[in-house]
Amino acid sequence: MDEQPNAANHFAVLIGVDFYKEAPLKGCVRDVQEIAKYLKRVQPATQVHTFTASSPSDEKSYMPVEDPSSWPTYENVMAKVHEVASIAKPGDFLHIHYSGHGTRTEPSKDLALDLLGDMQGSGIRYLHGLELALLLRDLVDKKVEVSLVLDCCFSGGVSRDDSSVRYLDYDPGTDAAFPSTTVHSLGNEGEGGHSGYRDGTMRPNWLVDPGGYTILTACGPHERAREIQLADGKRHGALSYFLLRTFTGSGGIGNRQRHIYHQLCARFKEAWPQQNPMFYGNKDKCFFSRKISGALAIPIQAVRTREGKLQLQAGSAQGVCDGDQFAIYPYGSIGNALTSGQDPLTATATHTQALQSTLEALDSKSMGAQTWWTAVALTRKRLDKYPVRLAKDTPLRDDWLAAMMERSLHAIDQDESPFSFNVIAKDNEYKLFNESNHEITQIPVMLQAQTTPGQVCDVIQHLAKFNMVKDLTNETPDNSYNESFSITLVSSSGHTYNPGSLVQVDHDHIVTLVAENMGDTELYVYVYDMGPRWQIESILHGNHYVLPPRNKDGAFQGAARKTWKLRMQVPEEMREKGQQDCNDTILVFVTSQLTSFDSLELPKLNQSIGEKVSDGGYRGGNVISSEDWGCLSFSIFTRIG
Repeated sequence: MDEQPNAANHFAVLIGVDFYKEAPLKGCVRDVQEIAKYLKRVQPATQVHTFTASSPSDEKSYMPVEDPSSWPTYENVMAKVHEVASIAKPGDFLHIHYSGHGTRTEPSKDLALDLLGDMQGSGIRYLHGLELALLLRDLVDKKVEVSLVLDCCFSGGVSRDDSSVRYLDYDPGTDAAFPSTTVHSLGNEGEGGHSGYRDGTMRPNWLVDPGGYTILTACGPHERAREIQLADGKRHGALSYFLLRTFTGSGGIGNRQRHIYHQLCARFKEAWPQQNPMFYGNKDKCFFSRKISGALAIPIQAVRTREGKLQLQAGSAQGVCDGDQFAIYPYGSIGNALTSGQDPLTATATHTQALQSTLEALDSKSMGAQTWWTAVALTRKRLDKYPVRLAKDTPLRDDWLAAMMERSLHAIDQDESPFSFNVIAKDNEYKLFNESNHEITQIPVMLQAQTTPGQVCDVIQHLAKFNMVKDLTNETPDNSYNESFSITLVSSSGHTYNPGSLVQVDHDHIVTLVAENMGDTELYVYVYDMGPRWQIESILHGNHYVLPPRNKDGAFQGAARKTWKLRMQVPEEMREKGQQDCNDTILVFVTSQLTSFDSLELPKLNQSIGEKVSDGGYRGGNVISSEDWGCLSFSIFTRIG
């Protein structure tokens, strides 16, 4: 019998370090104290373990004020996480929240958390990211649901007199004083690790199984995580502060991580735009609970501006068109509304720009003073470009037409052209054919006696969305913007391919995606694999990657150029059926500001029959400085032998 959700144990390890000899902080202990209060209030049975180090009021004192047993030392923290790992069982939950300084170590450039160490020396001992990753991997192997929040900074070059930045420069002496025996064990796994998650696989640093746990960091790898000071003079970590308010505003526990992250980004964009939080892992997991909030809907954030306009945080880059209709809900209420069957307000997209649109509600008086909204797409006009042939003598034709209209599909008669899909009843099955009248493969078997018109149309809608994403392009490109970056693909033989190329790759060989920022402003990069099973999946293991600008003299910083190694494979289930090749498309979006392309993601088609997933996306804030974007692609043909 399956274990009931209320049988799960909840553990939290909360670490806040204000006490540092060289660069003390002021908001870290307060961060974790507030998180502890929240967890105990909404999940009273949570076993909360808090480790804090507060700075003493007596400047002559060289020790934290807390009892040493609760100091955030390396020994205390690691012992507690090991203890939780030893008693946790499958289905349990562990949340780790760290507020303190971070460090980028040399020469590996790995991140490290600055815990307390020998008080007679620097007072710091590094918890290397790889060490933490080994613990997380063990917990994931036990089927424990793990969430990790890192409210610290891993970007160098920070001014030492800026006491609000949560970063310390790397100290080789500190590292040498506590040599680690485990930091190499994960790094030595090399590129050979297998992932069944996608056909182009990638291992960014120590994010060893992003489907098994989630990580939220305060900022991108080249940004600065800061403390913010409120009107009352108290300091908080920006991530902890806005995350807690996102939790309390939307019911964090039980909400999808995707929803929490989008709302969090919107709050940052509105109030603290110089910092952009990063998310790694499975965004469809729920925070600290198995409860599914909001059914299968992937929402789009909408924000009411100071001028009273409702701005949808998605635009033409996400496939939105003028005239698209959306259901809108006050933020945090979508789950209850969908469950209860409550009718939402409806709104229409107008003045669609690249990364945002205006929503005009049909009954704006019912909106009240609500600022934050959630939108779910009801119609998608762009799917009109992919007409579906349907014979005039098709049984239950009116049901077919109604099902197509409900899914924004455009039906044409059997003798009309052009078409994108042709529905044929053959051998007691429904078959789908493409515009060249070739049968579409890698889709579910649809027996006529067991498949409704609506289920067939769900498959067609999935295929139409796939084609829509593949055809996305900026119809009003800015040449100067396009010249500010370079995206290329390098084969294992060293040949370089430009976007639009067809790349032939042998099975299990590696190709390297190279992104370079040749301009003077930050760029945001999003990479997706459009796979042979009609899936569209992010292969960054996170929402985006930030490419910093080159140096002022025109030379590239090391960070202004980023490479990702992708191992191309024919999926195992295709090989088992005797197929020796497959096609992927690597899709790369480059934008001038933070956004989201979650609305473009699709599951493998054989996993989605009978399911209906709504569209979603994110881009927050009232002021838009620039909406430049580019979409580039590489077609990859992978073959065995």
